[in-house]
Amino acid sequence: MLTIILVGCGKSKAKINKGTYHGTFTATYFADTIPYPRVQGSASVIFEKKTYNSLGTTAYNPAGGSGSYSIADDIISFEDENIWTANFDWGLILNGEYNYTKLDDKLILVRESTIARYEYSLTIQ
Repeated sequence: MLTIILVGCGKSKAKINKGTYHGTFTATYFADTIPYPRVQGSASVIFEKKTYNSLGTTAYNPAGGSGSYSIADDIISFEDENIWTANFDWGLILNGEYNYTKLDDKLILVRESTIARYEYSLTIQ
């Protein structure tokens, strides 16, 4: 029984600490037809117990979004609760499932769609 508990505990992912993370947001587009192959700017994400709020400094507020989140294994799922216009890539909103890696105070969130790779590279303050 003790072996099962120890083996199960070894598979848990690093916990995301509550607090404010600052860094960069980058969207890299795969299609040659998109006039801007890359969107990049600063980003901040505030994590509370079960909610998040994010802000960014590039066009269309690409790091924007707020709502609830949950974590399972190496996936963090964001559920944005805002109303947005339809005139931009909604992948620029922090919403949906992201793979995440946490090393010490650094947090990297990555999501790939059919048109782009979205990445947040953040450090807790």
